[in-house]
Parts: sequence; C-alpha cells; structure tokens
Amino acid sequence: MRTYETVFLLKPTITAEEQAKHIDFYKENIKSFGGEIVKEELWGKLQLSYKIENFTEAIYTLIQFKVENDYVNTELDKRFKFNEDVIRHVVVMLDEKKFKAAPKKEPVRKPRPEGSRFPSRADGEEGVVNSIEPVETDIPETSVEKDTTVVSNETAAPVTPTNTDVNETAAPEVTVDKDVVV
Repeated sequence: MRTYETVFLLKPTITAEEQAKHIDFYKENIKSFGGEIVKEELWGKLQLSYKIENFTEAIYTLIQFKVENDYVNTELDKRFKFNEDVIRHVVVMLDEKKFKAAPKKEPVRKPRPEGSRFPSRADGEEGVVNSIEPVETDIPETSVEKDTTVVSNETAAPVTPTNTDVNETAAPEVTVDKDVVV
C-alpha cells in the first residue's frame, strides 16, 4: 500500500451538510476499496488565486490515505470528475522517506527575552504591527556628504563636488597620484 494525499475544492455555495456529505462519501469510498484514512483536514473557505467556474472562493479539503495504486488511477479520479460540486482536485503520491504521514505538531513559541525590540504576542492578539514604536536615530535626512576625502597610503587631494544639480551630468574632477592604489 502506498500513501496518497488529495486536496479537492468544493463550490462555496454548498451548505455545511452537503460539504460533510461529500467528505464522508470520499472517505467511505477509499475505505470500501481497502484503503485507510491517515489524516483529514478541513481548511475551510479560502480565496482563489484566479476565478474557477466564476467562483472566487472555494472550500478546501485535504485527505491523506493509504491504498493500492489501481484505485487512485481509476476509481477516485472518476469520482472527482463526475461530481458537480468539486471544481478542482489533485491526488499526489507521498514519498514516505521524505514525508511522515503523521499529523504535524503545533510549533512551540518561545517567549522573547526582556527588553526585546519586538514585544511578544499574547494569545488572541491580532498582531504587533501597531505596537512597535519608531526608533529614534541620529542619521540626518539627507545623506550627501559635503567634503569627501580619498584615503590611501599616499596623500591625495580632497574630492569636492563641482555641481550638485541633478539635470547636469558632469562628473566631479578627481586628481589622484599615480602611485595611489584604490
């Protein structure tokens, strides 16, 4: 038996009862052909990247299961194609060496240290974007330097801009000794 994963999109206009009926139908169909359901996730109604059959949203459902290869290629694909409420579907064989079929554990959030630049989020907060205070800096608004000098082993003449007008394309003149390595 091989492990497969299917994600199918149901029309957003169906009721919750019809949605549960479709999910149960596919689960029972997999079991009737000797399959085993590993994991089921209902992702809910999500926005589509592009319109499919004039729908901008769809109800996403994921089912991971173990079954023989013949069932997936013949029976399951036909069931998805002939169901009018399924607008898209995909069935993928999972590589068990790279992917463990067991459900993932929720990540554990480590608390941020005291005095951290970003405050930690408490459960239920929407975000911390509005709670970040602006940082005061000593950097001036314009970063154009008035007097720039070339530093090297030998002494060099200071570089002074001749014209700072944007419309002119003349470059400032720079005089450098021949022995200076830049």
